[in-house]
Amino acid sequence: MSEETYITPNSYLPIIGSVAFLLLAVGAGNWIHGSNFGPVLVGLGSITLAYMIFSWFSIVIHENRTVLSGDKVLDRSMRWSMVWFIFTEFMF
Repeated sequence: MSEETYITPNSYLPIIGSVAFLLLAVGAGNWIHGSNFGPVLVGLGSITLAYMIFSWFSIVIHENRTVLSGDKVLDRSMRWSMVWFIFTEFMF
């Protein structure tokens, strides 16, 4: 890779995650109020969320093994970005 930064391609996974959380929230609310389709919506939301998480991790692992491997500048940039992210989270 000749560039010093890596911009990830567009992804559909945030939309899948939003739908999953919507199904979980609506399903949990209906389940609490005694509706028959509440557990079904919670189940669908859980399956959708599991699919989204599995897909996201598989994409991240694939990027790490193919796109980001071997570039020392990019590796150092990613590591320092993670260090600063953890530092800011720790300070708050």
